Amino acid sequence: MEIISSNAKNVKRYMKYWIKFKENKRSSHILMLIFAICILGAMSTWAKEKDSDRVLEGAVFALCNKEDIVNANGDVILKADTVIEEQATDKEGKLTFTADLPIGYTYYVKETSPAPGFATTDQVQEFTFEYDGADKETLSYEFTFEDEPTVVEITKTSLTDGKELEGAKLEVTDEDGKVVDSWTSGKEAHIIKELVAGKKYTLTETKPADGYVTAESITFTVEDSSKAQKIEMKDDVTKVQISKTDISGKELPGAKLTILDKDGKVVESWTSEEKAHYIEMLPIGKYTLREETAPDGYLVAEDVKFTVKDTGEIQKVVMKDEAKPTETPTETPTETPSETPETTDTPSSTISTDAPKTGDNTPVMFWILLAGLGMIGFGTSAVYLRKKRKK
Repeated sequence: MEIISSNAKNVKRYMKYWIKFKENKRSSHILMLIFAICILGAMSTWAKEKDSDRVLEGAVFALCNKEDIVNANGDVILKADTVIEEQATDKEGKLTFTADLPIGYTYYVKETSPAPGFATTDQVQEFTFEYDGADKETLSYEFTFEDEPTVVEITKTSLTDGKELEGAKLEVTDEDGKVVDSWTSGKEAHIIKELVAGKKYTLTETKPADGYVTAESITFTVEDSSKAQKIEMKDDVTKVQISKTDISGKELPGAKLTILDKDGKVVESWTSEEKAHYIEMLPIGKYTLREETAPDGYLVAEDVKFTVKDTGEIQKVVMKDEAKPTETPTETPTETPSETPETTDTPSSTISTDAPKTGDNTPVMFWILLAGLGMIGFGTSAVYLRKKRKK
């Protein structure tokens, strides 16, 4: 700070400050404060800056008195810690104070609001405004302030074991819905620097990791601190319960079952038991439940299509088996051998001579013909015997 004086007896004083931030070799931010105090109206000022890789716009500083300021009668005209003037740095990281300051008092400069993306420093720089006589034309003061960025540490963890969860797609948006950062979660926490202190932001999961459910969005306010502010988002897993039952709904053991994904890839196989089969961490999407082999006495069921939804609730899938139809054997009738009636053999040479009886249904002509044949046969036999005897 340089003071240029042309008349020491004049009580009017002016103060001008040039404040400049810069980034030092440790990547922290340094505020260079240069004062130029001009006594009386004849004023010539200049600013001296340290080399800077970065200047910060928008940091607000206040000029305050450290002690009560009194008049000649001892009356307090300005209480201690009163903000005399407050200004923000410009694009060049500079600011200018203009104030009437009594000589012989101690003053200080402090940061009241940081530059966007930075935390307020707790540094306070004091100086005592003293007059060293008319022969002392200039006084110089040089102050430095270090500002550090805000730090937000975001972790994406599993609700089941608390470990870092890889593969989730996340983004942070500001109050206007503008995306300020987006990334895919990995093995380490994600760090975001220079979010504006005091502003609200929303952490949103745009796509969960495979086997997990989309978490609810988290809205948080950035703290005015250079210490890491931790935000944790936890993901629950999907849960599916598969029952293999008969028609009545009773769990049916012994069925060999398989789950296929939308591409036909086997993701799970098991044999059913007397309780439902429980599966966790099936990625959200469409699946097919297939019965490879049915239990004895049951028919193989048709495939069951189901969808794993984006929810942490248990999702139930049921496949029912029908019993095989019972085959009733056909009875073959048993053949009973029929009894053959006993017959009395009648000599073939015996000729019935019974005359037809009254009421007999045998035709009369039959008997006449039979009698005629008999007589012819008898006659033939007699002739044959006679011829034989003559010989």
